[in-house]
Amino acid sequence: MTDMLKMYTIYKNPLDYPKDFVVRRHLVSGKGSIPDLTWYFIKDTLDDARSELARRVPGLMSLGREAQDEPQIVESWV
Repeated sequence: MTDMLKMYTIYKNPLDYPKDFVVRRHLVSGKGSIPDLTWYFIKDTLDDARSELARRVPGLMSLGREAQDEPQIVESWV
């Protein structure tokens, strides 16, 4: 797992938490991306989600979102 890039994605109203913002970590390698099911958190607002992510993982940079992203994705961070 050490050779994998960790990417963090903020979701708004995903199916499993339809009234919240959820931050999830994905592990990315040359072979693709897999969700890290052991690492996530839930917040009421986007600002709270961003603040908690910055507290837990300092030094991240926002990648924004891509046109092909699922509609519930707000942004991703590396």
